[in-house]
Amino acid sequence: HLYYPDFVAVLQMPDKSKLNLIIEVTGQKDDKKALKVKTAKEFWVPSVNNAGKYGKWAMLEIEDIHETQRLIREGMKKGFE
Repeated sequence: HLYYPDFVAVLQMPDKSKLNLIIEVTGQKDDKKALKVKTAKEFWVPSVNNAGKYGKWAMLEIEDIHETQRLIREGMKKGFE
């Protein structure tokens, strides 16, 4: 099954490392989007990070687009879950 994220941003973290951030904009919840986010967070991101040859990856789910900048900045400071 092919997975296409809504967005991928390459961030320069405070320690100057690069982080590939998958951004999923969920808006209104539905089962397909929930499964997509769960699969990316619990399987894809850990797998690609464990491979160690594609850089560091993280996932951010955004429910309110007006919170995007705050959530990214907060993740850059505290880490993305």
